[in-house]
Amino acid sequence: DRLRREERLGELIRIQRLVKKEFPPMGIIRSIPVPRPGAPGPDAAREAILEIAAALAETSDWFMSDTICGYGDPRADQPVEGYVGITGETCDWEITAAIAAAITTPLILAGGISPDNVADGIDRVKPAGIDSCTRTNARDSQGRHLRFRKDMDRVRRLLDEVRRAEEITGNTSRPPRP
Repeated sequence: DRLRREERLGELIRIQRLVKKEFPPMGIIRSIPVPRPGAPGPDAAREAILEIAAALAETSDWFMSDTICGYGDPRADQPVEGYVGITGETCDWEITAAIAAAITTPLILAGGISPDNVADGIDRVKPAGIDSCTRTNARDSQGRHLRFRKDMDRVRRLLDEVRRAEEITGNTSRPPRP
């Protein structure tokens, strides 16, 4: 598993270096897959994820946490094939906070972010920013999230909660753009 991870990381780093060389003004946001809270083997997952983040830090301008389904089970299906995230489920914030604390690359907190949990996520993870997809999307008549259609009331509530969290923490600074 470790050898396979190192090979894949080497390839990702090679690609990111090439992108940076060919398109210097372009910043790279690298998604870091984080399991849901309570996933099996949290210590092993934390160690592997911190290793991945450290390896990718040199060639990444930003990191973005996101929830991966079936961490440790490569056969587990993601909601959108070929993508990590877009689950609507919260990732493990303890692991995400460890990433944010261990690296200097700014981290965007994603993975199940909603108006109801964003203030807690900001307080616990101390991210450079937040990202919300599924939990601020509009819903159909059966209550299912509609991909890429925002519920503007939920977006407003999310922004209100972010501002409230900034006031509580005193952190209203914005990280510089890479």
